[in-house]
Amino acid sequence: RPYTQDLIEQFAPHCEVQCLGSRYLVELAEAYIGGDDVSDALFEHLNSWLMQHPKMQMIVLGCTHFPLLRVPLEVLWPNIQWLDSGQAVAAQAKRVYDINHPTSAHLNRQTHAPLHLFWTGSKEPLGVVQFLSKIGLVQTKQAFTF
Repeated sequence: RPYTQDLIEQFAPHCEVQCLGSRYLVELAEAYIGGDDVSDALFEHLNSWLMQHPKMQMIVLGCTHFPLLRVPLEVLWPNIQWLDSGQAVAAQAKRVYDINHPTSAHLNRQTHAPLHLFWTGSKEPLGVVQFLSKIGLVQTKQAFTF
């Protein structure tokens, strides 16, 4: 994507970068947070690409879903450094929120509002619901069908 290419040009012009876009990894991430063992599928999907680039030292998990796969990726390929931007994205979101809501800066950051989960279609995203329920975040969920 152009956005990804711009980031590469801005922050890694001195690096040899290999890109791999994969919608299948999104499906695997959702299956993984739903409790499925996706290790065999991950290996089958990525190993041939990794073998084509034997000097690969670091992989940036560039999609918001991909960090969810970090544990099985590290188990399968422990010699690769897996980098995700989740912490940086969260810090930027907080910074932007605080700029746009300066009066809320004094609020207790430990207070959490209930999470309302909405989705379209008739099929509940069970993996997402189970994952968020495990960490105590989902209190209300609602489907909207069109």
